[in-house]
Amino acid sequence: MLAGARMGRTAVWIEAHNIAAEAITVIAPDTRLNAEQVAVIDGRGRVEPLREDVGAHHLLFAREQADGRIVSAASWWNFPTPGTSPREVLGRVRGGLELMPVDLPDRGPYREGTRHGFVLRMDGAPLAGVRVVLESSQGSRVVFHSDAAGVIDVLLPRDFDPAQVDREGRQARADFVLFARIERDGVEHLSAFNGPYGPDPMRQRDLSGGVAFMLLGMALAVPLLRSRRG
Repeated sequence: MLAGARMGRTAVWIEAHNIAAEAITVIAPDTRLNAEQVAVIDGRGRVEPLREDVGAHHLLFAREQADGRIVSAASWWNFPTPGTSPREVLGRVRGGLELMPVDLPDRGPYREGTRHGFVLRMDGAPLAGVRVVLESSQGSRVVFHSDAAGVIDVLLPRDFDPAQVDREGRQARADFVLFARIERDGVEHLSAFNGPYGPDPMRQRDLSGGVAFMLLGMALAVPLLRSRRG
């Protein structure tokens, strides 16, 4: 799993968890730029935009290969400088088992209760009927299966604690990881994609709307009762 800790507007430390990768590959949304390798030292690497004027979503990719096992992890980081859509780089084949989103959120993180497409492929070929598991830092665990085109329709769990949302509002964050595991020719392949997600922006509106509706209903009930009594 890859996790980030911001250093400033133009740099971030990316930590590699449960994967002994020597480097993190950084891929800009601008397909004219070549990917760059960032060395992982003491479990983390310093990532910057590949060019000062190209920001937005940068795809992060790491791989570990040992006897009988190949592990890959992918995530992303959004730099504040404007940039193009990452859809094209997400669709590029990097080889091995890959679990990638079809696209990334336009602004901010994913949101609980929203649906997103992911694609599972092996050396570029879609994998059908494979078990894909989502786990969240909020304690949710959901199992999906890829369809005939290797696509997984992922519904992010609506699992934020209302107390956390009350404290932190729309800045509340949790993490999810989506992963799949297969075996080919005696080799175990494990691929994961992880990232942050936030509360449903309508959650507070729903709650306040519910309270307003309840109060409105009570207000309407009072005159109706009075009218009936009169």
